[in-house]
This record gives sequence, structure tokens and C-alpha cells, in this order.
Amino acid sequence: MSKAPIIEFNNVSFGYTPELILEDVSFSINKEEAACVVGANGSGKSTLLKLMLGLLEPVRGSIHVAGKKPRKAQRRMGYVPQHLQFDPLFPITVWEVVMTARLGPSCFRVGKRARDRTAVERALSDTNLLDLKDRSFQTLSGGQKQRVLIARALACEPEILLLDEPTANLDLAVEFKLLEALLKLRTHMTLVMVSHDLDFVSQVVQKVLCVNKHVAVHHTHAFSEKMLKEAYGSGLRIIHHNEDCQHD
Repeated sequence: MSKAPIIEFNNVSFGYTPELILEDVSFSINKEEAACVVGANGSGKSTLLKLMLGLLEPVRGSIHVAGKKPRKAQRRMGYVPQHLQFDPLFPITVWEVVMTARLGPSCFRVGKRARDRTAVERALSDTNLLDLKDRSFQTLSGGQKQRVLIARALACEPEILLLDEPTANLDLAVEFKLLEALLKLRTHMTLVMVSHDLDFVSQVVQKVLCVNKHVAVHHTHAFSEKMLKEAYGSGLRIIHHNEDCQHD
């Protein structure tokens, strides 16, 4: 039985100037479905994520997340940025980074409530980081830091997880650990990620959203090199980590 849409864009247009970045965009992502957003630099990928998060408002059309306007559904979403900067001199542990997700109106009590500690422990377990909870964040590798950022988003206990370039600057061994974590999350959460690494995300997602002012939606099993070139332009090839390149 198919699940109901949890993210819906209906004839959405957006632009910072009179020129539109996104025009007449319509698509839906179902509950507990995983989707990847691809496209050339400046095509509107990050704008699409910001619209989902309610950080931007469309100039035309409507967006609904879990049946609500995005701003009213923000507590149901977790967001993983590509980079999160911390002062290297600031002594913050992995546990404390993840606990910041629980900050709210009663932030002076954060960490003292049992439900906060339980949420953080579950998030660290889901990302295989419990053994590193007392380590300084700045001493971690790039891949470990990326998993901490995912754990931080999970500590919000979201229904939807948005990730911006989760595999950027990661080597293959680290990608594999991240893949394991995402495959576990996919069983009970909606995932939307921006990524250029289609070989990686094809193992996780069911849909590919090609952004180039408009949005074309393809199922992963039917996604082809031709569709990739339509999203990025000519002169590109799909490169597999463990296979030779596919030539025209």
C-alpha cells in the first residue's frame, strides 16, 4: 500500500530578483521515502531545501510539509548542513554537540531532562557514535563529524531528514559507514538529500529530483546518463566507485 505524500510542491516559483530561480515546480515525496536532489551549481538545489524548511517563501504556488505550511512543520524536520563551524578552542564534546538539538524555551534545563538524554543516546546509537560521545568534536575525522551532525539532526526526533551534500570530501571507507547509517534511517524516516554522488545515493533513494529551474522527477532504477546530462549539462559521465566509467 502506497504511503501518503509528506512533502508537496504545487506550481511553486521563487526568485531573489525578477528573474526566477525555480519556476512552476510541482512534485511530491511520500512518507518514509528517500529522494535525492541533483543539478548544476546555481540550479536551485539549495533553494529547494530552504523552501522545504520554510526559510524562504515562494512567490507563487504552495508548499505543504506534513499537511502544514513549512514554517509550522519545522519541528518535524531535521537539517544537516554541509559544514558546521565550531571554534576549535571551544571545548565541546560529541555528546554536547548533539544535545544542542534539544535547546528550546527551557534551554536552561537542557540535558537534565530524561527525554533529552534518551533522544541524544538514541541518535548517537543510530549513527554508531556512542563510543565517541565523550570525545572532543574538533578531534574527530571529517566522516565522524558528518555523522555527529546527522546525530544532532536526529536528536530533534524528526519525521523528515534533509541533508546537504552528506558525502562531500569523504573517502570511500567513510562513505560506507555513512551509507549504513542512512539505510537504517530510511526504514522509519523520510530522507531528502542534495548530492552529486549518484553512485552513493542510488543505494539509498527511490526518487531523483533533477533541478534546472524546473524540476523533473525520476525513479532511481530508471535514472540514466541522459537524464543526468539534462540536469548538469553535457560533458558529464556517471562514475561508479567500483566499475569503469560508462562511455557514450
